[in-house]
Amino acid sequence: MGQLKHSPVWCFFRIIKKYCPGYQAGALNRSALCFCVKAGINTNFMREPEIQKTIIPVDLNDKALKIISYAFIISKDILCNHTIFHCLEDDTTKEEAGELLKEMLVTVLERVPQLPQTTIKIHVVKGNFIEELTRLEEQEKFNTLAIGTGSKAEDWEMGDTTRKIVMSIPVRIIAVPPQAEMVFPGSLGVLVETIEESYSGVFDIFMQFVAYYNLFLSFVVFAKDKQKLEEERALIEGFKDFFSDTISFSFILEEEQTVLNFLKYADELGCDGTVIAWDEGTTAYKLARDTGRVFCNPLKPILYLNRSELKGIPEHLFFADEIAE
Repeated sequence: MGQLKHSPVWCFFRIIKKYCPGYQAGALNRSALCFCVKAGINTNFMREPEIQKTIIPVDLNDKALKIISYAFIISKDILCNHTIFHCLEDDTTKEEAGELLKEMLVTVLERVPQLPQTTIKIHVVKGNFIEELTRLEEQEKFNTLAIGTGSKAEDWEMGDTTRKIVMSIPVRIIAVPPQAEMVFPGSLGVLVETIEESYSGVFDIFMQFVAYYNLFLSFVVFAKDKQKLEEERALIEGFKDFFSDTISFSFILEEEQTVLNFLKYADELGCDGTVIAWDEGTTAYKLARDTGRVFCNPLKPILYLNRSELKGIPEHLFFADEIAE
């Protein structure tokens, strides 16, 4: 296979071959795929489901309703402890802000009534927004942060505050634009990141969306030249029966791999949202750091997955050198 041994597609197929042997029997339906992926993941680290901790920073305006609502919708099947965070920036007192947020929660819970057993608390502070948010995250070790992008309908770039959060808070981040539909996504576009040092964990993590939510995933691969394009296509062709209608691969040839190009292409595919691998080792993060610009879809949410998602999962599931032929 040569250099393809460390490609994202190769790593993904090795994982499937090792942990989903049923693929050799022919095409798997969606339920069988979910079962195989769940079994392949869970048999290696069986444990009780952990309660997830989510922080939702909001202002005292109508946009807060949408951010809180979407955070609740996206976690509808997960045990969560939600913290609604607000940082005072004017003469509003903590008591006044707390009452306003309680009223918002009543409205949100009327829209999203069937939450699993969970807790919801309100945390109001006064000070610098980024500093206070960072301090609380370091204390509480949140799993997920839901933030509004604040972008207008035609704006594909995040505002300054949201950009700072996305660049500095090392957790899973859900970016929710004001125009996002309040429904659980049925399809996601996934940016296949450049793999460095045989790191293939990002690719396998995305498969958990299929296992737990029966989502349709559109993996988007940027091929730098025709040779790379044909190599990756040849790998996918050998497994086309396995993927059925659950997963698709799309290739963008000889175009720069940027978040903006990916977001617009995923939008053309009709995806309800997108997923981006996001930490200091990824191309997407490096471009944002170097340019000072973080792009978003003004109509659809983005999930930024940090490499910390791998904590607690055996490395042999994710590193190509450890996956046996």
